[in-house]
Amino acid sequence: MRNFVDLHRYDATINDYLPLPIRKGKVLLYGSSFFRVWGYERSRDQLLEATDGKLETVNHGFGGATIDELLYNYPRLVAPYAPRAMVIRAGYNELNRGQSPEEAVFLLERLLQWAIADFPAIQIMVFPVFDTRRASDELQEKINAYNALLRERIEPMAQVSLLDLNPFFYDDPADIGTRQNFRDVFISDGLHLQDDAYPQMAAFLGPKILERLENNNF
Repeated sequence: MRNFVDLHRYDATINDYLPLPIRKGKVLLYGSSFFRVWGYERSRDQLLEATDGKLETVNHGFGGATIDELLYNYPRLVAPYAPRAMVIRAGYNELNRGQSPEEAVFLLERLLQWAIADFPAIQIMVFPVFDTRRASDELQEKINAYNALLRERIEPMAQVSLLDLNPFFYDDPADIGTRQNFRDVFISDGLHLQDDAYPQMAAFLGPKILERLENNNF
């Protein structure tokens, strides 16, 4: 049985975004606390610096958001901004709350379909759920199934690509997928980054986003 969420539980965070200037045509970071903890201004400034001022972003991450909540808040946090691109972090919270991988991917498909219908030229990058020590073996099985469904059903969509963060978290590519020998970049929860790791994330992520936008690599 699905564990439904209170769609108003992050209203305080969302209300913080609403008075800010509506910056249209930027790259919208949309998803859960991985973006929220990075911060509205800090993520914008670090991604600009990492791309020589070329990548302009708007960060609308909030709390432990699920895709249900991303859909519910789409009219306020996505549609008015007419983004040229979206980068989406979702999946972990849904699976951790009891949704099946199939349910989570179905909802993600709907979110992507909404964005493409509203903005036919948009480009969308979706993070697979990245490795973490925090996941139980049972949850990790669901994560693996979710990521497989992303490759099967989301990656083939026109204007959509997957953007894997796992190479950032390991020094040795051979360790990817093992959940062992992570770089020392996480805080104690194993999901969010230490403050000094965010500029490193910007240096890793910013050029990859920019390259896909410039090359239309979708």
